[in-house]
Amino acid sequence: MKQLFILIIILAISGCTPLAKMMIGYKKPAILSNEEIIDWAGHCKLSKYPVYSLDSSYSTYLKSVYVTNHSYNRKNLNQFIMLMYFKNDSLVSLINNCMVPGFPNLQWNKYGSFDSLPPKTLYADTLFNKIRLSELNKCLIPIERPIRLNNTGEFLVLFANHVFKRQSKRIIKLIKKKYASPTLPLVIINNDNFLFQYQQKTW
Repeated sequence: MKQLFILIIILAISGCTPLAKMMIGYKKPAILSNEEIIDWAGHCKLSKYPVYSLDSSYSTYLKSVYVTNHSYNRKNLNQFIMLMYFKNDSLVSLINNCMVPGFPNLQWNKYGSFDSLPPKTLYADTLFNKIRLSELNKCLIPIERPIRLNNTGEFLVLFANHVFKRQSKRIIKLIKKKYASPTLPLVIINNDNFLFQYQQKTW
């Protein structure tokens, strides 16, 4: 009986289940004003980085790239926290919250993903190689210090939020430690408003 109870607990907190979200610091999505996003960025020590908000058109963009029978791809590109590495407009690496283990905090570098550049991904590139930075840029609303997201450079693009503020702050700290470089821009996309609008449809 004890072994069965332990198994049930493990299953409950593993993966992207509602219970797992709550236990690792999940907060109910809410609409944030530009000022609130700026305040969130300050608390996450992002005062030097370009900050954007994710528009609802991102969902439409994913659907245009991946048709219905590729819903798995859309799900993995539509998670709460995601780190994308773009080179010459192409997405060449993807890390998201469903890729790493950890309780009560996600172990972002469990598999050494942040020990190389581009960051190591566990997904096949066929899952994300159709995504273009130039198209993603059309889904972004500038909040603070926007930069030119051209199609000839390298960019780290982090989707983060207040919904999982603790986990967001932990990956931000790790990214800054591993990839601190003036030649590799870190772009922050706050997706709180997007999550509020699409939480019922997506999760």
